[in-house]
Amino acid sequence: MKKINTKILTFIGVLFLILLISDTVSADPGTAQGLNKQVTITGAITPTVTETGKISLSVDGLGTLSDTGTIQVQKPQGATVKEAYLIAASTGFGGDTLVDGDVKINNQDVSWTDKTPSAISSYSYWADVTSIVKPIVDSAPAGLVNLDITETKTYDDDGEILAVIFDDPNQKTDNTIVLLFGAQATEGDTFNIKTSQPIDLTDPKLAIDMGLGISYGYQEYGGDQYSLIDVNNKRLTTSAGGEDDGDHGNGALLTVGGIGDSNNNPSDPNATPTDPRSDDELYNLLPFVSQGDTKISVYTQNPSTDDNIFFGYFDFKSTGAVVGEGIVLSPLSATTYVGATHKLTATVQDNSGNPVIGTTVTFEITDGPNKGKSSTATTDANGTATFSYTGKTAGTDTIVASFINSQESKITSNEVTNTWISTLPVASFSAKPTSGKAPINVAFTDTSKGKPTKWKWTFGDGATSTKQNPIHKYSKAGNYTVALTAANAAGSSTVTKKNYIIVFSKPAASLSASPTSGKAPLTVAFTDKSSGNPTKWKWSFGDGATSRERNPKHQYLQEGNYKITLTVSNAAGSSTITKTNFIKVTTNTRPGIYSQE
Repeated sequence: MKKINTKILTFIGVLFLILLISDTVSADPGTAQGLNKQVTITGAITPTVTETGKISLSVDGLGTLSDTGTIQVQKPQGATVKEAYLIAASTGFGGDTLVDGDVKINNQDVSWTDKTPSAISSYSYWADVTSIVKPIVDSAPAGLVNLDITETKTYDDDGEILAVIFDDPNQKTDNTIVLLFGAQATEGDTFNIKTSQPIDLTDPKLAIDMGLGISYGYQEYGGDQYSLIDVNNKRLTTSAGGEDDGDHGNGALLTVGGIGDSNNNPSDPNATPTDPRSDDELYNLLPFVSQGDTKISVYTQNPSTDDNIFFGYFDFKSTGAVVGEGIVLSPLSATTYVGATHKLTATVQDNSGNPVIGTTVTFEITDGPNKGKSSTATTDANGTATFSYTGKTAGTDTIVASFINSQESKITSNEVTNTWISTLPVASFSAKPTSGKAPINVAFTDTSKGKPTKWKWTFGDGATSTKQNPIHKYSKAGNYTVALTAANAAGSSTVTKKNYIIVFSKPAASLSASPTSGKAPLTVAFTDKSSGNPTKWKWSFGDGATSRERNPKHQYLQEGNYKITLTVSNAAGSSTITKTNFIKVTTNTRPGIYSQE
């Protein structure tokens, strides 16, 4: 047998290596090649964190070709960090993976708590970094807070995402935030969302935003490396997956919807990318839902199997929700009076968004005056189970619900709260207008304190109402006394306003005087006796003098018989009364006695 020349083998080996390297260099960054293309690992991006309450979210990404860079946190005024997570993705080149300490935040080592392989031979990493981030951000002023990121294997690390959940006093309604982690399956992923109550598109505070974190992408000149998204079977985008939070090279191919991005959806959902900013991976899902919907389906796919969707989030404002197989509890928050009954509803769905029927749900009060109280119920055809209980002490309860999922794991719902109050209401009200010509419609407004739940009005004309803010029609002239009783589970209180509503018709003039005769000088007190609630008066005393007082006094200095005239008026009209020779004034001269000259 002829011996093989070892020099020829060496040459062939070197040539093969050169060709392999040449092929790798000429390809677009982030393109899976060689053995990478043969990897058949499939994965999924799944819900990892779900939080509900007066909370908000900050998300930012960093892909850098150097060893260091800056990642940011958007801190709201007065907010404090509740949780913080760092999510990273490796490039997969050379098979290298990340270990604890390969990434640092402000020179503090990050320790990974989860690692997931992707279908492109890379890995996704998850770390709870609350203990590192919270002291830094809590002590910083509101606004953008910079954190230093150090990568010890920058070529093997495509970049990092920092997600920070805040306890945020600026939020007036309960929100739900869901963070998802993993690696998108080659054939795509579907996220099925169940809301805690029907979607109300008239709620001005309602918002449903979705953000995605993608590594291994490349769109410097557009191209065919992209991911697509469908929401409720309608195309949202065909251009996700740029590297706008990173750079055009392996080790920096990262994008995530977050700080500096807009949730304005792509104008042409079917257009492929033309540059890294064709799509910023932050989306508004409201245009894809209808009034009353309780379910949303989101599908993501990367047709080229190059991009790695390894992070996602849903930010639900003014509503609660669950993503994938899970349980959601509602109402998110409530206020109930001591002695009344509070009812909670748990909804369970499978990974396809279908109701889970006949499963046992456990309700538990984990904190508050009723801590330790629990109950179980079975889900009905809608996948719902209910729990009702009565509070006897003021305070705030925290309640959760749980069930055993298809993998025999216990799944716990979002936390909800119920505040028991025992304050008696303090009745109070206003009305507009409070006077006018019959007939008149008066709008009454309840201004009671203490959150009454029941109202009883008496309008002074025999009519009543149990509405909170009624409108009542007065048909007849008169002065009406109005009373309101406001009540809740703790008791009631009543407020009464006498002669509060004045209703008038055209007045009828009438008068009296005292005395009506006497010697000059004579002072007479005149009294208005008119009916119909006049608002203006004009007196004529018969001696040329007048007055516009309601009840004037007038002095007569000369003898004579005087005619008195009174004109009264209001918005409905006027009326006049005249009394001839009503006032008789005499002098002190006695008859038959004359003075001498």
